[in-house]
Amino acid sequence: MSIELKRNLKAKHKDIDLKNKIWTIPLSKSNKTRTVPISNSLEKLILSLNKTTDYLFPNPHQNKPLHDIYKPWDAIRKKANLPTLRVHDLRHTTASILVNKGVSIYKVQNILGHQNIKMTMRYAHLSNQALSDAVAIMDGVVG
Repeated sequence: MSIELKRNLKAKHKDIDLKNKIWTIPLSKSNKTRTVPISNSLEKLILSLNKTTDYLFPNPHQNKPLHDIYKPWDAIRKKANLPTLRVHDLRHTTASILVNKGVSIYKVQNILGHQNIKMTMRYAHLSNQALSDAVAIMDGVVG
């Protein structure tokens, strides 16, 4: 499990600002504080979480954060018939979806918290349809 995921499992309710829809990550992978916007669906999920401990993802047997998510993740990917899917693959998928929907690479870089845009470019894969749509723009100009 990545260092970043382990740190995120330590997220606390106090890190979440639902009024401004921002999650403050006190110590990111780059050892800096960073903020992540909270979508409407993430807000609903956060509101459904147990608030009896300080942590967003508490260990059900003690007032500490989860150490890892291997067992639930393994169950999810087996049920989805995606036995080789890694949690980190979700970041790649998110980047690709956003870029293919026309979100600028700069915005995707900031959402993912990458210091270098080259890393974001490794994550974001353009679909054939997105490339075809881009070429079709020129048809409208020179066609």
